[in-house]
Amino acid sequence: MGLGARIELLKGTPVALVFNYYRKLLTVQIQNLFGYLLKIIAFFAVFGVVLLSFGVLTYSFFEVSQMLKMVSEGYSEGEKVVPKALKAIDLVLIGIVFFIIGTGLFELFIKPIDNLPEWFQIKNIDQLKGMLIKVLVVVMGVSYTGRVVTWDGQTDLLGYGVGLGVVIFAMSYFLKVKNDKEEMDDEHDED
Repeated sequence: MGLGARIELLKGTPVALVFNYYRKLLTVQIQNLFGYLLKIIAFFAVFGVVLLSFGVLTYSFFEVSQMLKMVSEGYSEGEKVVPKALKAIDLVLIGIVFFIIGTGLFELFIKPIDNLPEWFQIKNIDQLKGMLIKVLVVVMGVSYTGRVVTWDGQTDLLGYGVGLGVVIFAMSYFLKVKNDKEEMDDEHDED
């Protein structure tokens, strides 16, 4: 007699009930343990990203303070101030991107944060991607503006600009398609 046949014989008996109870209990305990393990791993990832964000933001504040010091001391080379200012803005935006990623991952995998503004609350990975794409478009625009301002006449800005434009167009198209799909899903849910 095989194992399957033996289990069939035990169905409905107290032994089978006890066995099923402990099997379900063990399954729940393993699922809980796995869930806690995933949260711990996600926490370390979030911690690393937020730490990186603070590092980039600290460096950008250092750059801004150096630039402000140069301007307040009457720095005579004005053509160098604008590129430094754009670099500082670029660094701040990159730090914000990392902060958004860290906060979004925290909300998705660990625990929702109560006191965030409505526009910053992340409920699914698509919202996080959409928010990141919007910020990345701004970062790319600032980066391109910095290249235009510091253009030495040698590098090919047209090729860089066209490539950047294609990437921005693709990301914008992705957002539009995603938003149109969400609106259609919302309309179907209302019906």
